[in-house]
Amino acid sequence: MKHVGGAPDRPLRRSLLPCGLLLCGAALAWGVVAEANEPRRFQWPWMPLEWMPLESWAVRWPVPPTLPPLSEQRAGPMPARPLRRLELVTGEQFYVEWLRADPFGLEVRWRGHRVRLCWDVVAELSNLPGVVDVLDESFEDAQGTSSADAHSGGKAWRGTRLAPPWRWLPAEPVAVGQVQWCQRADLGQARGFTAQFAFSPADGSDAQASDVPNTEVLQVGVSSEGWLMAVPPPGWSIDFRQPLRLSPTWDLLSLDWDRDRWRVLCHEIVVATGRKPEREWTGVSFDASETAAPVWIDDVRVQLRHEAPARAATGEAAVTLARGDVLYGRVATLDPRGVHVHGARGSVHVPWREWVAVHPASDARAVGSSQFVHGVLQRVQTPPPPWPRGLSAETWIAAALPTWGEPPGWAHPMWGRLHVEETAVRHSERWHRGDFCWLLMGLVHLGDEVRPSFLHPEPQGSRVEGEFVLHAVPRGTCVMSIDVAELEPSGPDTPPTQPFLSRLRGGSLRTELFVNGRLVGDWNRGLSWRPPVMQRQRLRMAVPVEWLQTGRNTWEIRQQPLAPGDHRLDDCELGRLALELAP
Repeated sequence: MKHVGGAPDRPLRRSLLPCGLLLCGAALAWGVVAEANEPRRFQWPWMPLEWMPLESWAVRWPVPPTLPPLSEQRAGPMPARPLRRLELVTGEQFYVEWLRADPFGLEVRWRGHRVRLCWDVVAELSNLPGVVDVLDESFEDAQGTSSADAHSGGKAWRGTRLAPPWRWLPAEPVAVGQVQWCQRADLGQARGFTAQFAFSPADGSDAQASDVPNTEVLQVGVSSEGWLMAVPPPGWSIDFRQPLRLSPTWDLLSLDWDRDRWRVLCHEIVVATGRKPEREWTGVSFDASETAAPVWIDDVRVQLRHEAPARAATGEAAVTLARGDVLYGRVATLDPRGVHVHGARGSVHVPWREWVAVHPASDARAVGSSQFVHGVLQRVQTPPPPWPRGLSAETWIAAALPTWGEPPGWAHPMWGRLHVEETAVRHSERWHRGDFCWLLMGLVHLGDEVRPSFLHPEPQGSRVEGEFVLHAVPRGTCVMSIDVAELEPSGPDTPPTQPFLSRLRGGSLRTELFVNGRLVGDWNRGLSWRPPVMQRQRLRMAVPVEWLQTGRNTWEIRQQPLAPGDHRLDDCELGRLALELAP
C-alpha cells in the first residue's frame, strides 16, 4: 500500500540508521588518525588556554639560533651506562647517561631522550655524590665475540659451560658499592647462569676469592626457564624476595651493598633485599651452568662510595680526581677510556677510575637566551636513582603541554619537547602561566672585590646586557625575574640599621634594570634583607609592555657607584634572568 504524508516509511528509516552510524564512525576514525599524525596541531575548541599547544598562539615567538631544539625521543631498554649528575647553569639537576663529548659540548640521554648541550650551559657533570668508577669493562680484548651481539655496540663476553668463568677482583675490598651488568641469552634456548659475589670479613684480611676460608658468596642465578633468583649465604637475612622472569632481550642487573644491607635489582625492580654482617666485597665471577645455552655479558661496571673533594672555582675547566687533585685546562673529549684535558703542560688523560667531576669554564655573559615556551610553567621534581640512597630529587623547569593517550608532555626551554611518565613526576609547583624565556641563564659576579664564596670569585664587571626578539608586542603583562645573592636591600621593610640604606634610597649603589635604554627600576627595592649565597632570593620586576617593540629588544643590568667619582660598587651575585609574558 502506498504511503502518503505523515512519518516516513520504517524500512527507509532502518536503512538510513546504519549509514549514519557508518559516517560517524568514519569521522571519528579520521580524527584519531589526524591526531596521531600531528599530535601537536590537533586542538579541541574547548581546550583551555593554559593547555593550548605552542602552534595555536597568534603571536609566535622565535627560537634563537644559539640553542636550537635538541631533544630527541628515543625508545629503548633500560640503559646500562652508569648515571651521572648533570647540573645546568640555571640550577636544574638531572641524572643522565653520558654518551659522548667534544670540545664544543656533550651528548647525554635522560629518560629515553637524547640531548646535546653546549658546555656553556653546563655547570657540572659528575659521578653521583660519593661514587667513583673502579671498573668499566668494555670487553675490547675479548676473543670470539661479535659487536652485533653486544648491548654497548662493542664487544661482549660469551659465557658457556665450556668457557672459563669471567672474574674480576678489586685491588682492595669494597665496603660500600655497586656492581652493574647486562646479560642476554640466545633466543629460544634454555638459560642457566650464575653470578657469584664474594664477601670477606671486614677485619683487614686479604681474602680475594670465593674459595678462601671465611668468604661468603651471594649468588644471583638464572634458571633454565629464565627465572631470576638471589640466594644469599647463610647468616644473611632476607627482608623481601620475589622470582622475576627475564625478558628475551638485554636485561640490566645490579647488586648494591653497604655496611649492613644488600639489594639485587633487575632494571628498577627489586628482586631481593635484606641485611648482612659487616662484610666487604672482594670479587665477582660470571659462569654458565652445564645445561646452559650461551649467555652474553656486557657493560660490566663497578662503583664504590668515596668522599669527593670540595668543588673548585676557577676561570678554567676543572677536572676533579678521586685522590683529591684538580686539573685545570680545556676539556678536549670524553670517551669510553676517560677524560682528555689540554692544559698548560700539554694533554693529560684521566681514566674513569680516577675521575670524579668536570666543571666547565662557562661565562654566563656569553650564553645566549633560550627558546620561548608557552603554557603553565612548572617547577617539576622527579625521583632520583635508587642507588646510592639519599640522593636529592631531580629538579627542572618546563611548561606543561597537552597530550592525548601519551605520557605527560613538557616543553623545556633548552631541551625541547619531553615526554615523562606520569608516575615519574613526584611534585610540580606552578610558577608562571603564559610565555617564558631565559635571558641570562648563568650567574654573574658584579662589583669590584674578590668574594671567595661566589661561583666566580673575581668580579666580572659592573654591567651585563643582552637582547631578545619578539615577533609582536605582547597584549598582556611583562615581568622580568632574577636570582640575587649578597645584594644590598632598600625595600620598605628594611631595618634602619642596615648599612648603605640612606645611600641606596638616595640613588647610589643601586643595581638597575634597563629595557631598550629606559630605566625600569632597581632590584634593591625588592629586598628587606641581604640574602646569602646559599639562600638566593628570586625577585620580579614589571616592565611596561609599551616599552617593548616588534623585533630586536635590549636589556641591561647596570650598577651605580657609592658616590659620584667613587669606583666602589655593591658586590653581588645575580643571574638566571627570565622574561615572563602573561596573556
